[in-house]
Amino acid sequence: MTSTTSGKEIHDDPDSAAALWFARLQGDDVPPRDRREFERWLKADARNAAAWEDLDRTWNNLAAIERDPAFAALRADALGRG
Repeated sequence: MTSTTSGKEIHDDPDSAAALWFARLQGDDVPPRDRREFERWLKADARNAAAWEDLDRTWNNLAAIERDPAFAALRADALGRG
């Protein structure tokens, strides 16, 4: 099930909602209203906070992998095969 906030879709499923919030908050021009709505969503349910923490941890782990020299070598090898 979904609802809308400021005309934007927010899912009732915490994981889906966290992904949507993540996408909404990536821009440099995020309106203060969106940030306040995110904070309300985050505090509204412990499941929301857990989903956000999981997403944030996954994002940070992916960023760390990208800096790994072994990954860089694999990527270069894969791109060189094209």
